[in-house]
Amino acid sequence: MQKIIDFSFSKLLISLVVLLIHLNANFAKAQLFTGPVSSGVGGAGVASAEVVESTFLNPASLAHAPTFVGGVFYQDGWLDGVNHNTDLAVNLVDNSDGVIFPGALGFVQRRMNYYGEKAVDKRLWHLSLGNFVVPKFSAGLSFHYMEADREGESFDRFNMTAGFLWNPHPDWGFGLVYYNLIEPDDKIPLYFRDLSKVSLGALFVASRFLRVRMDISSQVQFNTNNDLQLKGGLESYLNRFFILRVGWRTDSLIKQDTLTAGFSFVGPKFTIDYAYQKSQEEAEKGALHSVDMSVPF
Repeated sequence: MQKIIDFSFSKLLISLVVLLIHLNANFAKAQLFTGPVSSGVGGAGVASAEVVESTFLNPASLAHAPTFVGGVFYQDGWLDGVNHNTDLAVNLVDNSDGVIFPGALGFVQRRMNYYGEKAVDKRLWHLSLGNFVVPKFSAGLSFHYMEADREGESFDRFNMTAGFLWNPHPDWGFGLVYYNLIEPDDKIPLYFRDLSKVSLGALFVASRFLRVRMDISSQVQFNTNNDLQLKGGLESYLNRFFILRVGWRTDSLIKQDTLTAGFSFVGPKFTIDYAYQKSQEEAEKGALHSVDMSVPF
């Protein structure tokens, strides 16, 4: 019976991939926020379950949430050498006894400085819900409201993100996400928009000390050649307190390759994560640094 269930969900996951890839291309993009854990492995995190940050990447990860955890994030530097970002974010995740659905509430304050252009300020409120549909397969939905300002111009926008997570084995799993399900308003300037993206991710626990992550993404809008973004990396668990990460990201759409690295200190009462990202094509520009602290309750 278990084999029949696993086979059925294999077919379901394949069907979802085919459906999302063939959706109409007139959709809006946003990978809302990527924290330092995923950033350290190239940005790959669609199939992960570090819920204090993965709820921004895949709301289905909420099914794996602990009782309650909160995190504070800070990020500053050049994103792929294209624009300078400064982010401040908070996220609260609740899977306490008695809740109907595991949920997360987050806020992101972002300043984007495009080279030679005026800064764009964005504020994002993010609510996620997710749970197991059946054992080993979870689904989630995020609702996000964004406000954006740029000297004399301001816009707001509501959108949603859908995600799925399938863990047929304790040592490996797959994630699938469609960011921004609602079609954007073409009247909004491009620099205020977050365009749609489809991402498929995998996580493999190679041993007690080594994990492998990989994501493949496709931007839906302004991508006539169907260029892909590939992300991947390794996590090495040195001991119970320290984790090292290395990764890479290659984006054929914007012709950028990025190297990443990071580490985590996992203490008994809190966790600190850090990531470093550096574009190889824009070496004269600075790197992107990310740090967070999370506390379970």
